[in-house]
Amino acid sequence: MCGLLASFNVDISDKRFDNAMDSLLNRGPDFNNTIKVNNNRLAHTRLSIIDTKEESNQPFRSTNERYTIIYNGEVFNFKDLRKKYKLRCRTNSDTEVVIELFIKLGIDMIKLLNGMFAFIIFDHLTNEYFVGRDRYGIKPLFWTFYKTGIIYSSEIKPILSLLGKKEPDEIA
Repeated sequence: MCGLLASFNVDISDKRFDNAMDSLLNRGPDFNNTIKVNNNRLAHTRLSIIDTKEESNQPFRSTNERYTIIYNGEVFNFKDLRKKYKLRCRTNSDTEVVIELFIKLGIDMIKLLNGMFAFIIFDHLTNEYFVGRDRYGIKPLFWTFYKTGIIYSSEIKPILSLLGKKEPDEIA
């Protein structure tokens, strides 16, 4: 189990974002890191299972340096996909297969993934991002709009801490 937290076009301090991220440390004690690009942040807490090497830490940059991924889960058929699509990977991680498959096939690649996962791929060139989740939602992915932006997380706690105290919407 890993944790991810991302905010896009959300004006909050680095300290406040880091404090929110701290509530996900129980999901991934092996490594955690945050990157900030313009007014976007991608953060990840890692529980190393498939590829335990440092090179697989996240946020993870693609081989062409254009994309960054944060990912939680497991793609069971990643070795077959790597071989079938002749993906050149630096690591043995399913994370790298997901991002390199995205580069090769675009968003349709998600149809090929067999597993339980949630991920966000950020394009440094266009400032756009793609969010994917397994068909059944086994790996959690919460999101909310916040002022002019959006926040995603593996748990609701970091989102609530970024929003401040909020009352539940009884109608919703």
